Amino acid sequence: MDETGANILDRAIEECKAAIAASPLNADLHNNLGVLLFKKGRVGDALRECQEALRLRPGFVRARINIANAYLSRGTLDEAVDEYRGILEVEPENAEAREGLAQAYYRKGAYADAAREYLRLARLRPGDAVVRHWLASACYRQGQLVEAVGHCREAIRLSPQYIEARFSLGNIFYNNNAPRDAIREYLEILKLDPGNYNAHVCLGVAYYRLDLARDAVRELRSAIAIRPLDSLGYTILGFALMKIGNSDDALAAHQEAARLNPGSAGTHYNLGDTYSKAGRVEDAIRAYKVALSIDPDYVTHRINLEFGVEDRPWDLPRR
Repeated sequence: MDETGANILDRAIEECKAAIAASPLNADLHNNLGVLLFKKGRVGDALRECQEALRLRPGFVRARINIANAYLSRGTLDEAVDEYRGILEVEPENAEAREGLAQAYYRKGAYADAAREYLRLARLRPGDAVVRHWLASACYRQGQLVEAVGHCREAIRLSPQYIEARFSLGNIFYNNNAPRDAIREYLEILKLDPGNYNAHVCLGVAYYRLDLARDAVRELRSAIAIRPLDSLGYTILGFALMKIGNSDDALAAHQEAARLNPGSAGTHYNLGDTYSKAGRVEDAIRAYKVALSIDPDYVTHRINLEFGVEDRPWDLPRR
């Protein structure tokens, strides 16, 4: 019988422990055990072994990187930053440490620091599209739209089939009032991957925003054919169908969204609106009550938006 990957890893850990028992002052063995334990998901044990390796051999860069990676994995981001920066003081061209530092800053929400480190990493790895994509994301988080678009485009130039970068570029355009540019990117994704559910949904939303409701319906039906158990496609389809005057199918779409995602206040609120527009007041009230029982804050927010009073509290009737 073939060994599973887990069994092979367990055996490697035991063999490494046996080797350490025979040579307890061997820093490489402690570091190797740390790597194996990290792969096993035992991050705390891995950290202790790599720290022991560093104690035995001060200046052991590989062990320091593993320590920093363990901190990053655990979410102790300040410690990770300190370790990565310490490594880079000794080896400024260490790309792995530079990448770890950029990730730690990004996860801390220090996007300017993250962008700076990703830019330095891009100089070390000029052909790495993923680095450019992360750099684009860090810029976008700071509101640097021109820079974000430029780095997304560079990521796509480096890797024309990099779908995640195309999504980011399309979403940047959509979120900044350029839906036609967004549509171009989503269409490019569908050339690469015709069965991409998210691309069909995003394309449908962009068409809907441009009042191209029939095109939106087409894309959303394509999305549902790919992933028939996802409520999102039905929800947006319902809006698009209502816009072209197909109220019966719109109601059916919102009913299906609520059936598939019964714990969502939004699906029930949308269903209530659709019932209300169809004149089915009692059904609308029932749907609104379900939404209210799930998330009163969501219902308050929707009412405020619809009545144009988002800047002040809305007093809901209480029983």
